[in-house]
Amino acid sequence: MKTNTYVLVIATAVSTLVAGCQIPEIEIPLPDIEIAFPWFPDLDGDGFGDMNGFDFVLSPTDPSDGTTTYVPIMNWGDCDDANIEVHPDATEVLDDIDNDCDGKIDNVPYWYADTDTDGYGNPGVSLQQNTQPNGYVADDTDCNDIDAAISPAATELIDGIDNNCNGEVDDVPTWYADTDEDGFGDPAVSQEHHLQPVGFVLDNTDCNDTNSAINPGATDSAKVLDYIDNDCDGKVDEQYYIGDTGPAGGIVFWLNEMGEHGLEAAPEDQDDGTGAEWGCYNKVAGASGVDGALDTDKILAAGCTSELDDDPIAAELASNYSLNGYDDWFLPTRFQMVALYNNKDIVGGINTSASYWSSSEGNNGYNKLYVATVVPISNNDYPRYDYSKYKHNKVRAVRAF
Repeated sequence: MKTNTYVLVIATAVSTLVAGCQIPEIEIPLPDIEIAFPWFPDLDGDGFGDMNGFDFVLSPTDPSDGTTTYVPIMNWGDCDDANIEVHPDATEVLDDIDNDCDGKIDNVPYWYADTDTDGYGNPGVSLQQNTQPNGYVADDTDCNDIDAAISPAATELIDGIDNNCNGEVDDVPTWYADTDEDGFGDPAVSQEHHLQPVGFVLDNTDCNDTNSAINPGATDSAKVLDYIDNDCDGKVDEQYYIGDTGPAGGIVFWLNEMGEHGLEAAPEDQDDGTGAEWGCYNKVAGASGVDGALDTDKILAAGCTSELDDDPIAAELASNYSLNGYDDWFLPTRFQMVALYNNKDIVGGINTSASYWSSSEGNNGYNKLYVATVVPISNNDYPRYDYSKYKHNKVRAVRAF
């Protein structure tokens, strides 16, 4: 049995105090241990073992004999062990074979002619080979390979040519004069240039470039009768008219004298088709009928609920309505609802055989605990009356602007 010599240091606390003490050497016999590694057959003799089979040999040393040559595991990976020209160190060539065993056939790079030597190649003229040919580059984005001034790196000029090969001719930005320095340009005065000229902007929507107060960002108000299109929208001293689309997208049904402010109605009812209760039966919410928005807030603040079911009440449906980002809708007062009734054909979608709730609680001596005011659309002679709060009537939200 082969033995190896190990030094075993035997020392104690006592021996460390004794100068010059001898530490004996002890020989410990150990058995031989042989570690076997996998070896793969290399049938074509190219130095790489067959990657497609599992015919390997476990051995601590090279098991090659006069019949079969074996290679270690680090040389495994031959994808065709019957062809000495095919192995991981081979060079890929155009022969419909995976020469270098990387799983790809004929993955030889393309090179593109660079006749004008601008560093960009002609996509129409190419070669495929492993090394870069003279006069060729890997890029294929040149749209004119006989003019070095034309390439994807060039600056576009106003010359009727696509200088920068982006598929567009003379795509230089247009700048517009901003004489009044309001940030809006005059569409009638312009120039094309890569860089922004002094006194010019990209915008071209100013309708009066000599007055900085007139531009698309200004406000044109009916209160200021100056007979000028201040906001460049083609309208002078703007005002709304009955039937116009309001700021939120509703239908305008009432306006003040100047036509600048008024009320718009939602374009559809807010109930589910069966109507809704007014709520607060046997409870006074304090809705006076003077301000619909304030009345709606009071009804909700009073915690009013339906009497017969768990469905939302009229004020809740109106308050929860949202259109085009506007969520300030409310239940109209009886007077506002009458104005809506008078323009029902313009507003559209009004159920002419039903009654609609207003925000007004009781009226003229009626008990406010139990009734609120409705507007019966079908009754021209009696445009409003009080009705039990737990009855179902239609709901149409409105908002002020």
